[in-house]
Amino acid sequence: MSSDESLTRAEELLKRVEDLRAELERISEAEEGSPERAIELLGELSELASRRRSSGSISGLSCTGKPRRCATRWRSAASGCVP
Repeated sequence: MSSDESLTRAEELLKRVEDLRAELERISEAEEGSPERAIELLGELSELASRRRSSGSISGLSCTGKPRRCATRWRSAASGCVP
């Protein structure tokens, strides 16, 4: 997968996470928010996180198998990027 494709996928994932967060916020602020819907949304977030972990588990490694440096500011070691 090219870096442009990876960036596009990451941007789509971020958009979906932001949409889910906004919906959860609306539910929490509503007088009669639906706990069932909140649970569904949390399940979707969990699924997105699991999918990201499995698809990105090697994306933080260079071709040598060592942690790589990020193109933008240093990220935490947990993100796969190291200073």
